[in-house]
Amino acid sequence: MYSGRIQKLVSVLASYTSAKFNKYINEEDWSDIDNERIRERLASHSAYFDGRAFSVPNQFAAMASVYWRHRYDTLKNATLTYALSYYSQNAILGKSPHELRDMLRREKNWDMLHEAPKNIIYGTFLKKELYDLESIDRKSQEPVTVKRSRIRIGSFNMQKLLATTEEKILFMMNKYWNDCNTAVNEIEIPEWWMKYYKQQK
Repeated sequence: MYSGRIQKLVSVLASYTSAKFNKYINEEDWSDIDNERIRERLASHSAYFDGRAFSVPNQFAAMASVYWRHRYDTLKNATLTYALSYYSQNAILGKSPHELRDMLRREKNWDMLHEAPKNIIYGTFLKKELYDLESIDRKSQEPVTVKRSRIRIGSFNMQKLLATTEEKILFMMNKYWNDCNTAVNEIEIPEWWMKYYKQQK
């Protein structure tokens, strides 16, 4: 595809993601959201995604770049977003993410690390997963079990579940979600994803 040009593949992926994301956003009715202004914005705006490819010298560097996003960048962005929902920009200026989370605990009685959704704190991992599908052989008409793949997503603290560097690299590099570490297989699949997850056959 595109003669293997990675940059072209990445730009197409960003466009495809934008189109799919907006499709699913527009399929929801958002009636559970009380704020009318937010409902209107969700219905009338489009999301745009960007993507880029860059080379890394080895598997460790590939894992480390994703791990940094997962462990530090996502947490920093989430902390800032939550802090801005309670405080003005001037009130939080110059404060570290740790100080902001401490402010939220002390002044708003809200512990972000324990009460915020995991996908907000750790991001979301998305990989293919192998599963068994009961089917009928077309020639013999006998029941058979075949291997299929589907997309699985999940959010978890990588440092907790994949404690060693080797385990982190395996999870990043392996093609399928369920072919490296059994602890990762137990990660809960978000309820909102289940309707798409079950349709993948």
